[in-house]
This record gives sequence, C-alpha cells and structure tokens, in this order.
Amino acid sequence: MATTKPRITITLEQADYDVLKRLNKLNGVPMSKTISEFVSLTTPVLSQIADNLERLAESDRLVKDGLSASLESMLTRTQALYVESQGILDEMTAEISEAVDGENGRAERATRGSFAQASARGDRSAQPPYSNTGVRNRKSESGQGVI
Repeated sequence: MATTKPRITITLEQADYDVLKRLNKLNGVPMSKTISEFVSLTTPVLSQIADNLERLAESDRLVKDGLSASLESMLTRTQALYVESQGILDEMTAEISEAVDGENGRAERATRGSFAQASARGDRSAQPPYSNTGVRNRKSESGQGVI
C-alpha cells in the first residue's frame, strides 16, 4: 500500500551517501527509514528555529540589530558544544577500538602461546602443518585411508 505521507527527493554528496549506505547495511532498514529517523530527531529543534525566524521576520530593524550580538554569543557557545560532543564521540571510538583490538590480541596471543608450549614439549600434533597444499584423503587399494 502506498504511503500518504509527503515525500521529497534529496541530492547528497557522495561521502554523505556512503555513510548513510553503511548505516543502512548495519541496521538492516531501508535508507529512507534511516533518513526519516534523523529528521524526526531534529524536528523539535528545526521547529523552534523556524518559529524564531518567523518572529524575526515580523520584527523591526531595531530589534534585529539588538539581537545580533546575543545570537553571535549563542552561536559561539553552540560551536563549543559541538566540539565537546565530537570529543565524546572520539573517546567512544577509541574505547571501542581498544576493546576490539585487545580481544583480538588476546586471542592471537593465546593461539600463539599454545603452539609455543606444544613445541617446547616436542608435541608437533598441536602445531599447524607446514604446508597442506594439494593434500587429499583417498582410499588405497586395501581400503585404508592414505594421505
């Protein structure tokens, strides 16, 4: 059934599209759903901005001039919040990287350690083969398995 909701067509930069495509693949939902959710998250802020712009458009020049300095100050504070939130995201990314890299490193060290211990005992069965290229199990004429 076709939707009755309004639709729009958007043009994106390739980098923006690539990020949305990655999110789409990871979330398993249509790209339009991802974009719709982003817009829904920002709608309250966008609505407030639209309200403020409408009020400014109705005001006279003197009011606009008086608000200019205040708006500049708010913009500076907002930019500082953006920088801080980017720092938090960077911390989260570093923590995820450390956790994933640490887990991969532990698994690799454990595997390497078990081979080293087996080698020290002279147990070659625990070690990977030097090469197994072209090796196939086949039956000999006597019915016994031969490598």
